[in-house]
Amino acid sequence: MLTAEELSKREGYMSVNEIGALKNLAITLPENPKVVNIGSGMGTSALALLEARDDLYLYSIDIEDDSHFGSLRREREALIEAGIWDTRRINQIHGDSRLIGSIWEDGPVDLVFVDDGHYYEHVKGDIEIWIPRLREGGVIAFHDYGGQYDHGVSKAVNEFMKDHEQITHVETLIAFRIKR
Repeated sequence: MLTAEELSKREGYMSVNEIGALKNLAITLPENPKVVNIGSGMGTSALALLEARDDLYLYSIDIEDDSHFGSLRREREALIEAGIWDTRRINQIHGDSRLIGSIWEDGPVDLVFVDDGHYYEHVKGDIEIWIPRLREGGVIAFHDYGGQYDHGVSKAVNEFMKDHEQITHVETLIAFRIKR
């Protein structure tokens, strides 16, 4: 059975330490958490989140449905290989995360993991759209903060997250607890 750590070593999209940090964030969430995963990539983050909690429900959003660089299809293949593909626990949504968030009707979420556009405007838009959809005390996390794919991630995070409590920073993964 494939694990998130094995997928990380095979595809290189997240480090093993970042996977551990993401799993730790998931463990801290309340019972039956709803998590939004923005940017499906090769499925590493989805696999890590679903491995961390049997009661976690995952919404995975990506503009790419079928691409060899990372897509909902690649995520689905990884979850099938891991033996945990279960449409009762995951809802893949093909579309732009900011548009999906603007019409969100599935109630408040506990964690939003942002690993998509990597440019300032994309990250800023995700912050503006998704923070209001987080429960009180919810968590928003970002990948590629300060990493080689940071084309504006750190600028947007530093600008818009300064009033929230930073709860973890491992390599290029950083997370904040939302204060209202």
